Amino acid sequence: MKKYIYLLLIGLFFTNLIFSQGFYSHVTQTNRTYQELENSEVILFHPWNSSGKKTIDPNISSFFGFNSTFSFFRIDANGTIGISDASSKVFVLSGLYAKLISLDATSNISWHSEGQSPERIIKVQWKNAGFETDENSFINFQIWYHENDGTIEIHFGPNSVSSMAYGQFSGPTIGLSEITSSGSVLKGYHLYGDMNDPQADESPEFISASETPANGSVYTFNNLLKNVSVKGYADLISFNCYPNPINDDLNFSQIVSEAYIYSISGQELLSVSNTNSLNLRALQEGIYLLRVQIPGGESFIKKIVKQ
Repeated sequence: MKKYIYLLLIGLFFTNLIFSQGFYSHVTQTNRTYQELENSEVILFHPWNSSGKKTIDPNISSFFGFNSTFSFFRIDANGTIGISDASSKVFVLSGLYAKLISLDATSNISWHSEGQSPERIIKVQWKNAGFETDENSFINFQIWYHENDGTIEIHFGPNSVSSMAYGQFSGPTIGLSEITSSGSVLKGYHLYGDMNDPQADESPEFISASETPANGSVYTFNNLLKNVSVKGYADLISFNCYPNPINDDLNFSQIVSEAYIYSISGQELLSVSNTNSLNLRALQEGIYLLRVQIPGGESFIKKIVKQ
């Protein structure tokens, strides 16, 4: 994404970081009863194939990762949502990237917005979708985007998918990526391995999972900036940590309710509660992200350097 700046504090402390370096580095798998969307707007009716697409206007002024107005919010029949901020790059949410088709009159693609701004959830549904390469396979799934913090959920419903359905690939492509207008992948964050406890690959290419997620599977892509304060720099300087760079103990200018240390790739390494310091002696030299929550609920993120 061009100028991946979500908040002023992120621009001040680490503008060089992008989503594949940690913003969407926390993925959890849960099981939840799949529910079809109600009162949704159908945008593609039977018959449709994988080349079908529809641009919608969800009336969101900005998307997590963009600080400008949408160029488009496009739903593609191939199981993806493409979002752009008028640059030559597109942020792609892949619910199940595959050559999908409609099977019958019950097959459609729809969407709706749930809740009130700025707490809305944009939900997109692929209902009873088939596969170009296997007429006997079908799948149901949804992509949810949470407006307030950028959390992304991918929900899987009833399905029966053979190994032939994905053609030359081992399985579906599920995750996030940044691509150019010509289709070249710049950054990726896709699931693979056991889909009950998946791992994420951050290489700049489309990675396929080895199997289709079971009915009721939900994959939640969280981000390190969730619930981060939107206060400006003048407010942020009231909280400080020192020394930075650091050798052993990192001190805070006030008691914090929670403190977390993440690697640049987004892995949580340390956490403490109700303290004014954090010992980093066990960490190797390098750059890390500190996320703290102070009494009252406000959170801040800072970049720290371990010597």
